[in-house]
Amino acid sequence: MTVDISATFSKKERPRNGLDRIAKDLTTDPDTRRVIIGVVECIRTVTDHTSGNAETPVVKLVHIEPMDGDDAVAARALLEKAYHARTGSGAQDPLPFEKDDEPGDEGDGDD
Repeated sequence: MTVDISATFSKKERPRNGLDRIAKDLTTDPDTRRVIIGVVECIRTVTDHTSGNAETPVVKLVHIEPMDGDDAVAARALLEKAYHARTGSGAQDPLPFEKDDEPGDEGDGDD
């Protein structure tokens, strides 16, 4: 099953968009990945009647905050713990916190 994400904040919801705090950093250093903590809610479910009535939940970000310093380190550890628990993978399957960590990035000529 997949999950679609709707990530637009209305004007009223904008105070819960912590990414505004790092907007300049995102534009001046777009290649750096940031660790965030977010909250989502399901806003609708889409049914695909052509593929056996498969349902896809659509979630909306209701709050998002970037993490820095020790908080980012702690958030990374929590993400890795949750990922490894969900997938059964171990330390041999690290999360791609840096762009160079992505599988298949070696020698792709995009550097």
